[in-house]
Amino acid sequence: MLSTTLLIMDETAFPPFTERGANKAFFDFAFMIILPFLFLLLASGAALADWVDFSKFNGIAEYSVTPGEIRLNLRLKESIVPANAGMYGESSASPPLWLAMRMPVIQAKNGKPYIGRLQTLEHKTADPIATPVGTSNGNEAYYEASLIYSMEKRLKGFSIIPPEGPSIGLVLLHRGVPVSDLTPLKKPINLNLDWNDPWRSRFDEPELVRRHAEPRSYLYLEPYEVRHEMLLRVKDFKPSLDLGLQDSHWVEEGERLALKKKIGDFLLAHNSLSIDGAFVPPQLDRVEFMRFDRSGVIAVGEHDRLDTETVLVGVMLAYLTDHPTRRLRLQWDMFGANKSERQVSLIQGKESFEGYMNPRQPFFDWSVEDSIEQGPSTEDVGDFMPKMQQTYLPSALEEAQVKTLLQSLLHNAYRAFQLRDEEKAYDRLAKSLDGTLLDDIYLQQRKALLRQAKGLGGEGKVDRIEVLDSHVHGVSRQPGFMQVTSRWLAHGIVSHWGHAHERHNLYQANLILQNLNEGGWKIVGMEFLDGQRLEPGVSG
Repeated sequence: MLSTTLLIMDETAFPPFTERGANKAFFDFAFMIILPFLFLLLASGAALADWVDFSKFNGIAEYSVTPGEIRLNLRLKESIVPANAGMYGESSASPPLWLAMRMPVIQAKNGKPYIGRLQTLEHKTADPIATPVGTSNGNEAYYEASLIYSMEKRLKGFSIIPPEGPSIGLVLLHRGVPVSDLTPLKKPINLNLDWNDPWRSRFDEPELVRRHAEPRSYLYLEPYEVRHEMLLRVKDFKPSLDLGLQDSHWVEEGERLALKKKIGDFLLAHNSLSIDGAFVPPQLDRVEFMRFDRSGVIAVGEHDRLDTETVLVGVMLAYLTDHPTRRLRLQWDMFGANKSERQVSLIQGKESFEGYMNPRQPFFDWSVEDSIEQGPSTEDVGDFMPKMQQTYLPSALEEAQVKTLLQSLLHNAYRAFQLRDEEKAYDRLAKSLDGTLLDDIYLQQRKALLRQAKGLGGEGKVDRIEVLDSHVHGVSRQPGFMQVTSRWLAHGIVSHWGHAHERHNLYQANLILQNLNEGGWKIVGMEFLDGQRLEPGVSG
């Protein structure tokens, strides 16, 4: 907390805003603004996201098929397990009877069932999350069982038979490649496996499709940049790039850095993007090796040996702009012998646009006229601070005016963190903060972005601030200061690889506002009182 010399005032005046108070204010403001922003950046790997929306099913069965074995991870909600189910039997190898009867059955083409060995059986309780009134977070306690089925190395396929009773959601990965999106397992289905190219493995049910049918491109339109996120297979680079691998089938741990640099340098010079008719040079944001799991696309383990046939490489290129993009054209030049097209998804806010490029038409075009929501105007995103800043110059404001003012100050501070250009970010932040606090917050925010860029996470954007209430405690005899206690919601979206996860954070703080005459009111001190993440929704 801030020292009492800064925020706990008597009836006469605010004490001086000391350097010690400013430094402490920096840490509290960093916790309020920067850390919530980082939370949006880094919280993209939330459990049970993307495919596995646990709340839709009584259970989730996730199969992982590799040479010689099938692994099953089964989750069943505690609410469907009777108290007398006897979940923990005497045998450590076989599932207890009640659980075995609620498990999908897998059987060979000849109808012979496979018998799985129970590895683990645990009862788990989800961490509590604050939930808005009228919503259900779906974070229930559950039982989790892991089983292994041994079989011949190159099984051509098998069938999955659903259990009677609980509704089960199915996820299946073949050599780490998703064969379908999360789907309800309602009837027996047959799986055909292609060991040479697991992207060609298929269920025989046409309705069982997968959104991640193949690596693809995602274009994100932000007010000051376009971000091109590319998912590619390492094998896609073999025809045009010397990978420098000792074994062309594997990427060893010591080969990762050099290969990432080669891929990054290669993509900086390919697949040009023009914005509003002009070529914009890209900046390499990051390159990471990736894989799929139940939560979607994630970074691979630091020490994993990578199979070049299946491992993905995720590359993010950023194109900085001075104003919102009105039209763009992406040109693709990486069509291999067996690659006839490249799928593209363009995401602007809550709208998305789908398209394909092929060797005969290697372009993807978009313009603002294609959009239902025309997006923010240049004036709106370039200078959000309201004209009231120049109007309300008295030493105090009415509480309704303070609420409107804080709405603008906080919104502007969050938006400043989204600018990659350092000078513009500083100028934008200076509209909300002042003095030592401004410099410290700015430097810390830059460092935070550098740390975030070293890892692979979603791109977090706070798109709306909602001030719930603001209470003015008093006014100093020293002109132009006031203390306010306020609660607000920061609404944002973590977007990555075609998925968008809503984030809603609730905060409460004491704030010191100072009237800087021509500069208007700005935040010069803050004491953090409370903060919590509300339950997110998921889209995409």
